[in-house]
Amino acid sequence: MNFEKYLDEYEEDKPRSGAKKRFFKDTVKSVKKRKLDNKTQWMTSEEIEFQKVEEEKRRIKEEMEHHQRMYSQYNSVVMSTPRSAGFQTPKKREIEQDVFRPKFKARKIPKSNNQPMLFVRSSDRPLTIPREFNLSSPINRHSLCFSPNPDKRTLQDITPFSSLHKSEYTHTFDSPGFKARPAPDFSSPFTPKKMFTPTKHQEFNLRTEIRGSAKKQEFEKQINEQISTEENNRQFKARPWSNKVPTPVKSSEIPLVYPMDIELNSDKRAEQRALFDKELLEKEKIKNDIERQQAEERRLKEQQEISELRKSMIFRAQPIPKSISKQWKNDEKETHKNWKDENADPNVSSMICDESTIMETEDSGMVDEEMVDAI
Repeated sequence: MNFEKYLDEYEEDKPRSGAKKRFFKDTVKSVKKRKLDNKTQWMTSEEIEFQKVEEEKRRIKEEMEHHQRMYSQYNSVVMSTPRSAGFQTPKKREIEQDVFRPKFKARKIPKSNNQPMLFVRSSDRPLTIPREFNLSSPINRHSLCFSPNPDKRTLQDITPFSSLHKSEYTHTFDSPGFKARPAPDFSSPFTPKKMFTPTKHQEFNLRTEIRGSAKKQEFEKQINEQISTEENNRQFKARPWSNKVPTPVKSSEIPLVYPMDIELNSDKRAEQRALFDKELLEKEKIKNDIERQQAEERRLKEQQEISELRKSMIFRAQPIPKSISKQWKNDEKETHKNWKDENADPNVSSMICDESTIMETEDSGMVDEEMVDAI
């Protein structure tokens, strides 16, 4: 875990030597670990990332140690190469062999090679003694199974019969005694001869033939039964006459069925569609009328607004107060009189009269637009 920021907080108390620094880091780590275990302090994002990196390093280190251990075992003991079932490609097999191939490691040169040789060591191994080859054919031990060990026949010196031994020799031929047979040799186990019995020919029977014959018999039996039933049905057999009184026939209470006109759903849907189209046309007409009426109202409203705007744009003088207007009128009358006396002209006098009338109408608050335009 990343403890650099915790170590920076204690820079003043941070030791200088390597041993003290390691001791300080170990104590900080133990305190931090105890806090995390007790859930009194939560890990930050940096600490989590650093922990993941440390775990990845530890995993890689363990894998390297495992590979080194495997290589050491491979050098000490010859490992059997596993053979795949032939599903791997040759290239992949070569890559695996290159990966698991042990690296060459040279042994140390012994010190004795650098020293001069003072004497030659004598070999303690004994010399090989040549032996003759036994080229004789091996004896079949099965042939010696029941053969007893015969007496060894040796050549005896031929000597003339003496009179002393002649009687004994003749006595042996005259009265033969008991003579035991030699015991058999039980050194090898008893193996009786195999008696091979000749092969006997058997008929070639298939299960399909057996099943087919059974099915054929069953089918024939079924056909025979069907034929017999049909023949019995063909023969006429009169039914017995019943002595019962015939019951009167009752009239059915169920009403008769009257045919009705055929009504197709397509005709119904066509009528419904015609009504729907008619309603749709009426709605469109009403909508168009409403839109036309709204457009007309909008046009009239715009014209009215334009006329009002034009009226508002015409300049109109504000009325003069009465106190000022009276004084102004008196002054104006005097000026007009003086001017009239100097320049007596009927046209000018009419214009002056018109202006005076206009001023009077403005005081009263009523002004004719045509009069203003004419002026």
